[in-house]
Amino acid sequence: MSRELTPLLLLLLSIHSTLALRICSFNVRSFGESKQEDQNAMDVIVKVIKRCDIILVMEIKDSNNRICPILMEKLNRNSRRGITYNYVISSRLGRNTYKE
Repeated sequence: MSRELTPLLLLLLSIHSTLALRICSFNVRSFGESKQEDQNAMDVIVKVIKRCDIILVMEIKDSNNRICPILMEKLNRNSRRGITYNYVISSRLGRNTYKE
């Protein structure tokens, strides 16, 4: 676990138990340029992400690191109550080619 995330997790765990924190994971299934260019797909992805407080997004197929900044721009464009979304991305894992 990252040293940056440890204090955040401790803070979140110390919050009073009546507060709900939604931690989610979302396998977008080959989230690459084709889904990024599909407005309906992006609307669904944004809608799912906005339901969560902390989310792990899996299967991002983006070797140029363009999709996450575009996704953040879409999330923050219509953000309610001054919420600002941000992201942390891991190093690339797995193969260089996609195999189902």
